[in-house]
Amino acid sequence: MSCSMYYKRDAHIQYFLKVEVNERIAMKAVDEADERRQQNRLIEKMLQKCNQEFRLIRDQNELKLQKLLDQIDTKGKTSLKFGIITYYLDSNKVNTHGDQNFDDYTNITKRKKRDNTFEDKRRIKA
Repeated sequence: MSCSMYYKRDAHIQYFLKVEVNERIAMKAVDEADERRQQNRLIEKMLQKCNQEFRLIRDQNELKLQKLLDQIDTKGKTSLKFGIITYYLDSNKVNTHGDQNFDDYTNITKRKKRDNTFEDKRRIKA
């Protein structure tokens, strides 16, 4: 055989080897792409599940918050009503029992204010 025949045959073999290597690389890339797509689908499902759980928890917390706000509102109204009733009863007590009870109530109130002022001054110094 001539030298050119060997050259052509070697070139032909090298060409087929390169094609085969490229096909293997391409197949490997396709397999990796398929694997990535599967991972992506799995991650998307996990994300959807997490979002559903998040929305459920958020809705539950909003309901709890609303119930607490309603309780605070109810207790606030009750407390306000109790304060008004207490004030009314105290003012009636003063009016029905004479000036002595009024003086006692006034002295106690003044003493509490004075004690609170003294406590406030002591806190400021400390």
